Amino acid sequence: MSKEKQHSLYRVFGTCVLILLQIAWILVFVFELASYSIYTTAFFTVFSLLMALHIINKDDNPAYKIAWLIPILAAPLVGGLMYFLYGDKKPAKFMRKKLDTEYEITKPFKAQDPETYAHLKEVSERFCGTSRYVCECGYPIFENTEVTYYSVGEDMFQAMMAEMEKAEHYIFLEYFIIEEGIMWDQMLDLMTKKAANGVDVRLIYDDMGSAAKLPGKYDRQMEEKGIKCMRFNPFLPVFDLVMNNRDHRKILVIDGHTAFNGGINLSDEYINEVVKFGHWKDTGVCLKGEGVWNFTLMFLEMWNAYRKEDADLNVFRPKVYHPEPFKGDGFVQPYSDTPLDEENLGENVYMEILAQAKRYVYIMTPYLIVDHEMKTALCQAAKRGVDVRIITPGIPDKPMVFRLTRS
Repeated sequence: MSKEKQHSLYRVFGTCVLILLQIAWILVFVFELASYSIYTTAFFTVFSLLMALHIINKDDNPAYKIAWLIPILAAPLVGGLMYFLYGDKKPAKFMRKKLDTEYEITKPFKAQDPETYAHLKEVSERFCGTSRYVCECGYPIFENTEVTYYSVGEDMFQAMMAEMEKAEHYIFLEYFIIEEGIMWDQMLDLMTKKAANGVDVRLIYDDMGSAAKLPGKYDRQMEEKGIKCMRFNPFLPVFDLVMNNRDHRKILVIDGHTAFNGGINLSDEYINEVVKFGHWKDTGVCLKGEGVWNFTLMFLEMWNAYRKEDADLNVFRPKVYHPEPFKGDGFVQPYSDTPLDEENLGENVYMEILAQAKRYVYIMTPYLIVDHEMKTALCQAAKRGVDVRIITPGIPDKPMVFRLTRS
């Protein structure tokens, strides 16, 4: 194991120890303080009851509310205090302010083309309504976009390398997990060469997602190579739900007209060069055309919120470096979710798809964790006669297959 890898593991281990010590200190403080006076015990108990009433009256997901109510009522001496300190799942004020400000700046660049809407309405008014909902959340729908599907990460990786090799102006990457190895080393080598040739190469990676995989200040190493780099929400040894606000995106944008997206991170297990849990089955897509604009804006919003660099976003539009007409035979509407608007956009779109399904819905995911609402939507689709099938990993190389039926 390399020294850098050991340092990353020590960093994660040390952080976990510090967080446990913080929790232990709070518990010892409360119990010790309560032991001196019955009034102190009464105060914390009443405080917990007030917190419980506050949670009950909140307009929030019932599952989240129950998850807090149980420990508060089971341990009223410390439950209310823990919720008061750590129960707010909203992003930190500084993070919200930065992202909200940049969101307002990019709003004028998210205008919907009325002709595309009119065309979509001719195809299906129901689809048009769903699209309008997503557009109101900040992501317009496009035509003139080619979409290529990749069933496994190794195929998509080869396409990513080929398209990055063609980059002449800029390469934007935003990923949750990056780990040194065959995949990342090849990409980094190419990115370094492109940056040396004047291509604007920018990288955003999530510091928690890569905490055990990259050195603590890997962004500095990237800057030394000529790659502009930003660690999202640096991982700190603090017990705070702000640390739970992570950047799970997997976006690669090239010259504004080509983008890759899907479930594939930049680590060797995603291209099956390293086998941890059997053959890793994740999928992705490549977009070429006008629909890439939404991915470009997603990246630029995040980048400029923390490193204000781009005064005119129009220079990144798809046709700037691709004046020829784009091909396409359908509608494309890339979108992302955010904790800032208190709108479960991703889940709502999935439920819309299930509500509109007529013949079948096939789902393949490495992570099957559905809440009550999603389970109800899946079952209702099956009861309507829709063929609902879900494939998710079981033991290595033997996936579990679920098929929902009327019964």
